Amino acid sequence: LLSGREFAPHIGQLLQDQHLGVLTSVMSLLNGLATQHAQDYESLIPHVVHILSLLVMKKQCAREYLYYKTPSPWLQIKLLKFLQLYPNAVEGHDIGMEANGYIGQLINVVSKILMETDVSESINKSNADHAILFE
Repeated sequence: LLSGREFAPHIGQLLQDQHLGVLTSVMSLLNGLATQHAQDYESLIPHVVHILSLLVMKKQCAREYLYYKTPSPWLQIKLLKFLQLYPNAVEGHDIGMEANGYIGQLINVVSKILMETDVSESINKSNADHAILFE
């Protein structure tokens, strides 16, 4: 059996896959593993933030994963749930306006989610967007 620290690099490789179906499945596995041994998977935070940034900031998503013009809301929720396991991840980092690396990306993503979530004419879009916001 592999420890979480030994297994984390393999999960990291899977998180670099371009297919959102693979990423959604990997995030289900990762959330389950990280819930049990969060410290072993903390090194994957930059990967998760990068994926979330692609979905939220660039809306980079295959058409079949768009749900009422929201890029893969299920994956976004799984990514945010993973990040909730690390409430102290930003400690010791510069979180000012010029924050670098994944902390800066994360701040931009969360800001966009907070500022741009609106009530939509479509109840389905509104539900998906607000589910992401509440997560």
